[in-house]
Amino acid sequence: MYSPSSNVTIDDLVIDNAALYESIRKSFTRDPFDHYVNGICGLFICFLGIISNALSFSILIRRTMRLSTYVYLAGLCLSDFTACFFLIPGYILYAYPIN
Repeated sequence: MYSPSSNVTIDDLVIDNAALYESIRKSFTRDPFDHYVNGICGLFICFLGIISNALSFSILIRRTMRLSTYVYLAGLCLSDFTACFFLIPGYILYAYPIN
């Protein structure tokens, strides 16, 4: 229901753009430690994961390792390799932003 005591004028709706911009800027600034841990270390872990999973996969697909356990591990290596490969662009963009 309408109540005359709850009138809102245009002056009540005006937003201070400078204060809003400063509040947004402060909430999106990066901590340097967070930048290095998430960006650089994450990128290093992905490259290490790609190398180690490629080596493991190359060993697990040999003819002498045709047991079901080794085939399962080879599939796991392949899926981890793919996950690390597709995570690299995100870590690069986080470590070195375009703006």
